[in-house]
Amino acid sequence: MSTELLAYRLLAQERVPVLTHTAGDRALLLEDLASSCDWRLADEADMTSEETGRGIAAWYRRFHEAGRKLLLQQPAAWQGLQREADRVTPESIHTLQIRLGLEDARVLDWAAGQVDPVVRAIRRLPQTLNYNDFHWSNLAVNRTDCASIIVFDYHLLGQGLPHSDCRNVMGCLQGNARQAFAEAYGPVGPYEPVLDAPIATLHALLMASECPKLPRWAHPLVEAVRDGTFERELHAAIDVAEEVNR
Repeated sequence: MSTELLAYRLLAQERVPVLTHTAGDRALLLEDLASSCDWRLADEADMTSEETGRGIAAWYRRFHEAGRKLLLQQPAAWQGLQREADRVTPESIHTLQIRLGLEDARVLDWAAGQVDPVVRAIRRLPQTLNYNDFHWSNLAVNRTDCASIIVFDYHLLGQGLPHSDCRNVMGCLQGNARQAFAEAYGPVGPYEPVLDAPIATLHALLMASECPKLPRWAHPLVEAVRDGTFERELHAAIDVAEEVNR
């Protein structure tokens, strides 16, 4: 059974809201949102709604609670799930430098020699399932209560820190929705945002380096490498990693 099929079955057992579905060993049939009486596909306007932000936070909290439990109770079932941090290695940093024309960015040479303890610290913190692919097109909204949300499509499921998912969501939400999500989800562990920040930048740049041309969303990340923002974030992460890895 594929990881996505397994996720629908086990998340439903843990009472995480999922779309009505029929799953075999090789196929998954989901409810048609275009004809559903209860649910509709979200649109871009929902990304500014305070109610939607709260609803997304409620879904993610339940998802992460279930994810922690499932990883502990059934570790063998999720062995193939990667962390974003697992892709960030000295070798992959050098590769993205070449592909993106950043050989002159010496901070990346320095980063290649510093990331291993930061990644090791991330692995030492409590892990959960990560959705990794938040976008309004993967969101079902209840037709009568827009604070009732289901996130679907788990083909990029991974494992990692809760903050990794929260950062992913906050990057898509705007205005009142973003603030409502942050307030409703609540704080994560104090180490998570600091350790995640430089690794998230490197992982995103690695993804950008695999595209035919530099995506628009990657331009601010390149600027962060050049203007010192990334270097400051990595310094902070190294300090925290020393404490976590003791």
